[in-house]
Amino acid sequence: MEMADGDLSQLLEEERLSLQQKIVLCNGLMKALQALHELYIYHRDLKPDNIFLIGDQWKIGDLGFIAHRGEDFDDKRERIGPTGLMSPEAVNKALANINPEFPVD
Repeated sequence: MEMADGDLSQLLEEERLSLQQKIVLCNGLMKALQALHELYIYHRDLKPDNIFLIGDQWKIGDLGFIAHRGEDFDDKRERIGPTGLMSPEAVNKALANINPEFPVD
């Protein structure tokens, strides 16, 4: 991957995006995610720190947590993504599954 000029997290700290900029950014990110999903790849760590600006194009990076569709995800206790950014529902489910006597599906 090319050297990034910055990431989305930096940009959001430094300036406020207009509605049009937000729409263009979201459209580009959705196309990038669609391309990954068409390759049967799930990113699993999508956050502003992993969205990089290279020239005038946004790219999704940091593919360390990627998984391919069809891999074994039967382990209900598997945490996906960074713990600090998990939704409350995912955290509750992960914590509830610590006790195998009362599994949560």
